[in-house]
Amino acid sequence: MVRRIYTLYVERHLDSAAIAQLLNKESSPGDDAKPWTNNRGLRVLRNERYSGSMVLFRTSSNLAAGRIEKGHVNNDPAKWVRAPIGFKGIVSVEMFERAKTIRHLYGRNYRDEPGMLDSLRKLLEKHGYLNMYLIAAAKDVPSVPA
Repeated sequence: MVRRIYTLYVERHLDSAAIAQLLNKESSPGDDAKPWTNNRGLRVLRNERYSGSMVLFRTSSNLAAGRIEKGHVNNDPAKWVRAPIGFKGIVSVEMFERAKTIRHLYGRNYRDEPGMLDSLRKLLEKHGYLNMYLIAAAKDVPSVPA
């Protein structure tokens, strides 16, 4: 199921909502037999364990006077530690990175119209045409939300 989700997202260019809808239509529940949702699909696409890597120290707890204070702190991604799990990933590292790139493109927020148009203009000049697949695959170009 995990490989299929990555393939639908990266190669077939389906967003997480469309993937959830397709899996539910096909009656393909997850491990817990619950229906697929947009967020559930995104969790699969964000989980580095599926590429054979474990990420440590994403968060830290505040310690004060020998007790744990409420809440936790999200650590800077530069401080995260990635370690191989000891077995081959369900998806390749390349496939995981491609999905990550697409997610970042979808999440990019262009607040100024000239910046958005400049990046699209450069892509058009490079290829001579534009379509949704070219835009979704290009780096530094705005795209529709996932």
